[in-house]
Amino acid sequence: MENRYEFFIAGRARNKENILKICTLFDKYNISYYCFLKNEDSWGYGNENQTPEEKQAEFESLGLKSDVVLNLFNQDLEGEKTSKNLLLILPAGKAAHIESGIAYGLGKKCYAIGEYEATDTLYNIFEEIFANEKELEEFLRKYIISKKTDMDNNIVDKLINELKEPMDELNTMQLTQLKFLRDEVNYIINNNIKDEKKIEKIFDMLVDLLYWFGEEIEDLYFELVKYSKKINIDIANDYEKIYMKIINEEE
Repeated sequence: MENRYEFFIAGRARNKENILKICTLFDKYNISYYCFLKNEDSWGYGNENQTPEEKQAEFESLGLKSDVVLNLFNQDLEGEKTSKNLLLILPAGKAAHIESGIAYGLGKKCYAIGEYEATDTLYNIFEEIFANEKELEEFLRKYIISKKTDMDNNIVDKLINELKEPMDELNTMQLTQLKFLRDEVNYIINNNIKDEKKIEKIFDMLVDLLYWFGEEIEDLYFELVKYSKKINIDIANDYEKIYMKIINEEE
């Protein structure tokens, strides 16, 4: 199924103010998302004069198989299926946690922001739980660089100015990618990440940069090779051979 959105934003209606605040971060960086609150006018119940608490109480009084409830279920499920990732905004209720489980089961990457009530093994479905908006925003900035999404030129210029390093002869966009990859490699190693798909993705991005930086990124590249061998990932030897082949071609 084709993805229409980068993120599905899950949360509870009673947390409306906080959810909409998070949505403004996605708007700021022009990252597409589905949020159930953006369809509020078409919910089929409640009115604009109600508080979130009053509106939720009215919803909970509806029958489970009522047209309103089923329409909202199908609408939200379609939004989730056509999103690449999920962000759960805590605190959240049962429905939002179920949506997180659905996303994980569909193979989507799941993230959360806020404090959870208590440690639970199932919170490990989340790749990362951001403590606050500042951490989420930093993640989104890196995300749009890595995905090379179509962004407003002003946003691109701002990101480049913030992230570029003083290497005048090298392409600035490659520099931003390199900084991102340095952070990712350090994160993987420092947090003992064993996600083979994630590591393979970072290797592929490093390979692309080899044509720009050559031996200048040797240390970074082989740090990841060494770590991958340590955790017994088979692709480590393959990427070691790829590096040598590219370097030899350059010579």
